[in-house]
Amino acid sequence: MEDLLQVFKSLSDRNRFRIICILTSHERLCACQITDLLNVKGATSSRHLQKLVHCNLISSSKEGRWVFYRLNRDNSYLNLFFPLIRDMIEKDSQLQQDIVTVKNLNCGIAQEI
Repeated sequence: MEDLLQVFKSLSDRNRFRIICILTSHERLCACQITDLLNVKGATSSRHLQKLVHCNLISSSKEGRWVFYRLNRDNSYLNLFFPLIRDMIEKDSQLQQDIVTVKNLNCGIAQEI
């Protein structure tokens, strides 16, 4: 039960919920893209990402100097939330705008990997 409570706590933050929602539309995103999307400082974004990693909702991988995050689709709790997340994306203008915004954020990744 403690694991599920941690998931609820993590998803109760608007920015962390936005991260999960945007990752449902992208296989992976770079930490810098997520930071730019949230329009927060890198340290703030990093704390949000680490909380999501800690409760096993997302995973990270490093390629060179880039850190990428993706949903942990093996997490059974997260799978329970997918219908709700999809519904929220359809209804929430902020989440819809996030999808458009991320398409325009490349952070120079393509040039350096």
